[in-house]
Amino acid sequence: MKRHTVGFELEVFLIDDDGNLMNGARRIHKRFKSRKPFVMEVGDSMLEFNSMPHARSLGSIRNLFYHVNRVEKMLKGDGYLLPLGTYPGRSEPFMVNKPWYRVQDAVLGPAFRQYASRVCGFHFHIDLPKGAMLYKDKLLRIYKGPETRRTVISQYNFLIAADPAVSCFLQSSPFYEGRHVGKDARMLLYRDLKHSHLAGVYHELTEFGRLPRYASTLTDLNHLTATRKKRFISNVREVMGKVPLSVRNANPFNFFWGPVRINKLGTIEQRGMDANHPRVLLGASSALNAVLKRIYAKEIVVRPSDDGIRKPFKFDGHVLLVPPHSYITNTLLPAVALNGLEDARVRAYCTAFHKLAYSFQKDHGSAMFAQPFREMLSSGKTISDEILAYARKRGFREGEELAPSVAQAIALRHAHQFRREVEVLSIVAKDLL
Repeated sequence: MKRHTVGFELEVFLIDDDGNLMNGARRIHKRFKSRKPFVMEVGDSMLEFNSMPHARSLGSIRNLFYHVNRVEKMLKGDGYLLPLGTYPGRSEPFMVNKPWYRVQDAVLGPAFRQYASRVCGFHFHIDLPKGAMLYKDKLLRIYKGPETRRTVISQYNFLIAADPAVSCFLQSSPFYEGRHVGKDARMLLYRDLKHSHLAGVYHELTEFGRLPRYASTLTDLNHLTATRKKRFISNVREVMGKVPLSVRNANPFNFFWGPVRINKLGTIEQRGMDANHPRVLLGASSALNAVLKRIYAKEIVVRPSDDGIRKPFKFDGHVLLVPPHSYITNTLLPAVALNGLEDARVRAYCTAFHKLAYSFQKDHGSAMFAQPFREMLSSGKTISDEILAYARKRGFREGEELAPSVAQAIALRHAHQFRREVEVLSIVAKDLL
């Protein structure tokens, strides 16, 4: 059997020495004449780092931080990297002028320009079984063998069910433009959710950015992918008149930006998590990988069930029970976004996910990476809670705008922590691999 691999994308903000958001990614990108360590994102104050695939999460993380270290060295005296889901204070990011971004901006409206350039996430990739992606036909292979079909569907459905838990553990965005909006502002801004005066980028066109429904067949996934492309192109034609050639010829798997998707590269991507610190990123990737290894080995089949509401991530024989999609989207996700671990249902769900992942992490020798989640469940506090506690200590009051000086202090505090953790984890990874 082909050995499965994982890979990551990490988006971070660029801030100046005073802790203000800084538009300068293009300028820094040009400094690297070859082997660019990052790619440009929607905003000129954002950098996206990508890792090479590796069989172990630690190996892929190490490669990711090799690229981060290259930029950190270049930045000395000229800014810092900030790994949070949103910048806590007010900001004025410039939108990068790329054809795809212009098209998304036209179709999705002002919310895309406003929100997409102000959020940073962490994306986890696991490769599909060998031959799953028919690259020439731009389709998923419909395997003759039912076991491999079940494996792909179970991988996909597990990452959907895991979304509330990993999104909660990695939440790092309690503020948006100086306002406290919940525990996970990025979730409110870059999905189809609506709360108070905030309506997410995909609130009107949910099919392009919501948490997808569970899949039952690969044929359905292919049909859904093709349908999304047709509908997006129809929207482009309506608002722009002419559809750019790059859009018409684009891979059908490019037309979805929700938390879980099949990627044109032949991976399944969990992209619902906030950017965060290295030890938390490693905790999430190790937990996901530990369970997905068992699914990949055909030891586990994932099945949505009513019993998954009361007993999420429990086994019925070799079948892993997960909650209905409606319970996740209507109950858990709003609670995660607004209250995080303060909500008893969310805390119970995160505990169940952690117990499942930890049972396999112990078998794979990666139990040490579960420590951040254990600490969060024990204290009831995520990075978002830590940011809020620090802001309140510095004088922030609910209903008021976060003082610029406090936003700057939060940004610098976490940028320095990020640099320290990258240095330490790079050394640890070298010793353990």
